Amino acid sequence: MHSHIENPYGDDNGDVVYSYLASNSEMDDTLVSIEGLTEELLRLAEIEKSCQLMADEIEKTRRRVNGLEYSTIPQLEETIHYIELKLEETERANLVRIMKVK
Repeated sequence: MHSHIENPYGDDNGDVVYSYLASNSEMDDTLVSIEGLTEELLRLAEIEKSCQLMADEIEKTRRRVNGLEYSTIPQLEETIHYIELKLEETERANLVRIMKVK
């Protein structure tokens, strides 16, 4: 993803306009370095935003996992235990009925 940043000191081509008499070759080197750094900063900002979005998704997932681990799963385990107790009670009652019939 490449973005174009307008240069208030440049012309329509994106070239920087400055006086050649008032500057030296170091100015050219510096401007080239700045242009390269600008592209790197844009890539860094893009990566940083992606990392932030992933961190947000990880946080949402962590909350869901905690909800399952501390709320839903214990409730289901309690329900399973209750059903097992009821089935055992029903089985004992049926066994008593069978013994009385004999």
